[in-house]
Amino acid sequence: MNSNREVFIETTSIIDYIFKTKYFVQIKSILDNYDKKTTAHYVKMEIKRGFLQYLVYLHGKVVRCESLGEVSEAINKLAATPQQHRYKTAWEAIEEYFKSIDKTKPSDIIKKYGDIPLSQSLKIDCEGYLRSIIRRLFRNVDRVVDEIVNPMKCFVDIESPRELGRLFDNTPSKCTGSQVECNIKQFFRDNEEAFTKIRDKLDSKSKKEKIDNETQQRISSLHKIFRLLPLNNRKFSNKEPEKVVQLCWRCGDAILAVTAPANADVLNHNRRHYDTLCDAIGKRSISY
Repeated sequence: MNSNREVFIETTSIIDYIFKTKYFVQIKSILDNYDKKTTAHYVKMEIKRGFLQYLVYLHGKVVRCESLGEVSEAINKLAATPQQHRYKTAWEAIEEYFKSIDKTKPSDIIKKYGDIPLSQSLKIDCEGYLRSIIRRLFRNVDRVVDEIVNPMKCFVDIESPRELGRLFDNTPSKCTGSQVECNIKQFFRDNEEAFTKIRDKLDSKSKKEKIDNETQQRISSLHKIFRLLPLNNRKFSNKEPEKVVQLCWRCGDAILAVTAPANADVLNHNRRHYDTLCDAIGKRSISY
């Protein structure tokens, strides 16, 4: 791998690096080959509406439930629902918590919490662990990279969840820009050539092989966006009846591939999608 280059880190890779111990060494060995590490503000948006939202959900369950056993029962109920992402993230967070106390001794627990039932001390400890992760998540993202780019001026008012007593509220408190209209529409216009190449590459791929549902949604959204771009009266806004901005969210990986600086490799944990996206626009996909 070439040194003295720039690497762009997409959403899942950022999360894996700062949160999942099983990927830390592997990702660090890749990042050490680059002089500059970059990500996008759009990544923070994706984290807030996905991974961070799931952590807030789990933290709320831990606060309200009597024990971690009760928490696990609540999480397992998600397995048979459309909320598999929430289910997976919740269990990964529980796994990371238990890794964090792997070397904890009974004497350590007694010293910290006194002579209380083990189930109660674990619940209290897990609540504190999750609270710390949620509080520091955006700050840790900032520490990983040298620069956060935001060519779309998208979700400039994003913020960490607010604490309400022992709970967190992850809904936007201001979001005057992202609630009305951001600059995503202009970003698609400015990068129309790149998005056209991605659309055409995905169209060609879909004719040759069976594609997954996420890719199909990306193709459909790109076609709809291209039909809307010439229409000046159609805002890409959460206030639009059809919520046009959701089309952008379904194009998230494509948006990040285009956002990555021209000379940057794109670090990702989704080779199936990013190899195609990067190849379409002449960028290098680095997967782990």
